[in-house]
Amino acid sequence: MIGDAGVWNENTRAVRDSIQRSGIRRLIMPGDNLYNPLSTYDREWLPWKKAGFLFEAVAIGNHHLGYDREAAYFEMPGQVYAQVLPGVARFLVLNSDSRDSVEQQADWLQEQLEQATEPAVFAIFHHPPVSLTSMHEWKEREDFHKRIRPLLFENRDRLTGLLVGHDHLAGLYDVDGLPVILSGATHELRGVERAKEKQAGFTVKTQWVFDGKPTWVRLKRVVSGNSWLAEFVRAADDQVSCSVTLVSGRPGVPSAGCARGR
Repeated sequence: MIGDAGVWNENTRAVRDSIQRSGIRRLIMPGDNLYNPLSTYDREWLPWKKAGFLFEAVAIGNHHLGYDREAAYFEMPGQVYAQVLPGVARFLVLNSDSRDSVEQQADWLQEQLEQATEPAVFAIFHHPPVSLTSMHEWKEREDFHKRIRPLLFENRDRLTGLLVGHDHLAGLYDVDGLPVILSGATHELRGVERAKEKQAGFTVKTQWVFDGKPTWVRLKRVVSGNSWLAEFVRAADDQVSCSVTLVSGRPGVPSAGCARGR
């Protein structure tokens, strides 16, 4: 999982090399996949393609060259779609940047959550449902969150976690018991801070925040049960800075090693 990676620079190279060393090839990308409007998708992502990476679940952020062009480049089924591993997991990809399709997305999301039978269900979109830093407020996409957020919490027993980007850091958050995994510490790194604990009627807990270094998230299934691990991996040395256990309908449980974070 790599968010906010739409620039090929020293940091994204380090993240790519670390993921490559891990043997992983399938990417989850929660948006901001191209920052420079004078650039091209090939210029920023050909180094990933040449290394054999697959763009498995890609969400659209607020930095792009147009929804249709981005969907075509990454071979997305659409701006909003589901990637299903039968009997294992369902990944629901939303376009939090779109102001014109909020109602259609809400109807689609409700339908997907009602029909999901997989033991794990992840929702993927760019803008976090609450403000995680002072850099970005959730009200940047107020219409989206006010419509989508209630559906997520009404169906929290079906959800395993929310996978988001937008803020240029990495961390684990608990929003009224729903795990939020932030992976935006890729092309640019911003100051580490903790989210405000009371927001829009929600209790927000910052369970762990990275150490300010380029970081990606390895998401993997625990084969012996219905749990998943979200491992925050520091690109410089491939070390897991924090490991989180995720089970549908429950808060994320960070490992003891996460206490060394911020």
